[in-house]
Amino acid sequence: MTSYSAFFKTATGCEPHPYQREFGTREELPSLVSVPTGCGKTAAVSSAWCPRNS
Repeated sequence: MTSYSAFFKTATGCEPHPYQREFGTREELPSLVSVPTGCGKTAAVSSAWCPRNS
């Protein structure tokens, strides 16, 4: 199985920030993501959701 970081880089073209890596590898996704604008919230949420639902 590919690591989450490798999946994220393939999907987005960027290495994940530490919060994105933690978000994507948690058992349950949090209900709130409080991160400043421009720090990759959409990429974090969509890439964390995709592997769970594919």
